[in-house]
Amino acid sequence: MRKPSDAGRSPVGTAIAEALNPVMTAAGFAPGQSGEGPTGAAVVYCSPHAHFRSRYPHLAVGVDNDDPGACTNLNVYVDLLPEPHISEAHLDGVPLQQQLRETGHDDLIPQLATWASRPASDALPELESVLEAVFSRR
Repeated sequence: MRKPSDAGRSPVGTAIAEALNPVMTAAGFAPGQSGEGPTGAAVVYCSPHAHFRSRYPHLAVGVDNDDPGACTNLNVYVDLLPEPHISEAHLDGVPLQQQLRETGHDDLIPQLATWASRPASDALPELESVLEAVFSRR
């Protein structure tokens, strides 16, 4: 998938950001920012790394950054063709499914198994539910 362009906000990305913002801001992330390229859109959520690490020491354990301005990011990627569908979600570069396996959240993986084969609007509730569960577990 291409990186988002500077052409402006993505209508698809904006809809995803608006749907996930309540879960993500409650988890300590800034509201999502979206962008769109010719074939894809992306939404990024940023949490100051030190804050994220103190709240979620069990998540993204391989990522450590001493830079005081560093952020921990959740990125959601959407392929726009043939119709918008969520193609990936990463927490600091680690695919969400892998993150779930590594943190003992295997029970949540089936909810994400079919997201790439369904319209983004249909898969979004599962992603929201999984993120809510991940950030509520300690």
